[in-house]
Amino acid sequence: LEGIAEPAVGAMSASEGWVNPDLMGYPYDPDKAKALIAEAGYEEGELTVGLWTYPTRAHLPLTALAIQDMLGKVGINVEIRLAQYGALEADVLGGNYDMFIVSRNHALDNYDVEGFFSADYSCDGGYNRAQFCDETLDSLLAEARGLIDTAVRYENYRQIQTILVDDQCVSVFLNHTIVINGIRSNVLNFQTHPLERFVLTYDLDVTE
Repeated sequence: LEGIAEPAVGAMSASEGWVNPDLMGYPYDPDKAKALIAEAGYEEGELTVGLWTYPTRAHLPLTALAIQDMLGKVGINVEIRLAQYGALEADVLGGNYDMFIVSRNHALDNYDVEGFFSADYSCDGGYNRAQFCDETLDSLLAEARGLIDTAVRYENYRQIQTILVDDQCVSVFLNHTIVINGIRSNVLNFQTHPLERFVLTYDLDVTE
């Protein structure tokens, strides 16, 4: 992606306070992939899967093409469907898809990820595309909601990341976007908002 992203192991980037740095993640292993396909009873080239995404994020179609190429090299045929998000959402939320690449911001309203985990991965989550339900994860979330000590709450989040990545393999997290800001030399007091929500602040100014 030409320097605008870094590879992801889990949902959280290394700069976030609640990241779990001990996640194992998934190594790139084409030989093991071929062995698993054969173990599942498929001949090389017999398996075809759908890969959906949308064009409003410029890097998503490119990512889909890269994945199509990599899976093709281990004998999986990939049919890409590129459509507007609204045309895909109902099937995605209903679980009627094979693979779906989505760009997701997990700290929209405040610097905490409880809302993200609840929406995307709790049993009653309104954006649970993976149709995932785990009692331990829900218990960790319920406990985190009542914790004032952020260090303890963040430890719950780290355990949730272990469930999603190393224990259950619920989602494959591809990359974290790197925000690049271009600032002219006459701009004063520019600061990037922690949630990247806005750039206009009281102290922002320009010189002649």
